[in-house]
Amino acid sequence: MSEVQSKANHPTTQINSNQICRTETEPGSNLVWQVMDCRSLEFDDESFDAVIDKGCYDTLLTSEESTSSIQKYLAHVARVLKPEGKFMCISVWHPDELLEMLSNQDYSWKVEYEFLTKPIIGGVEEKMDPDNNPTSVHYLYVCTMGSDDE
Repeated sequence: MSEVQSKANHPTTQINSNQICRTETEPGSNLVWQVMDCRSLEFDDESFDAVIDKGCYDTLLTSEESTSSIQKYLAHVARVLKPEGKFMCISVWHPDELLEMLSNQDYSWKVEYEFLTKPIIGGVEEKMDPDNNPTSVHYLYVCTMGSDDE
């Protein structure tokens, strides 16, 4: 059981679109696995304090009908977040490509981002230089509900 799971005092839900990727949890774990389509989340409105995305948004960006898929996904994320809830998305995509879609006023959230150091692969550390080499970093986008700039 991970440290995050062991410190959680309420269930942590993870979803995956593929039944094959489903993982069994350890006895006593607060982790709940569910298989569903992220573009049609089957949770009640305002169910979660936070939604964390590592790869889902990026995958949708490269899919057919990406704009429609992303709009559906983000609308569902905004719907299931509690007031002041946070959507945290780790992405390889530069803010020039993501901020316009994330900043849609329909989602009623404020969007902020920061750079993350990329993991070292093969022992070669890459210098963080997002201005001249956007692939040298990953990006963390944090969308906070109820903080839109109206």
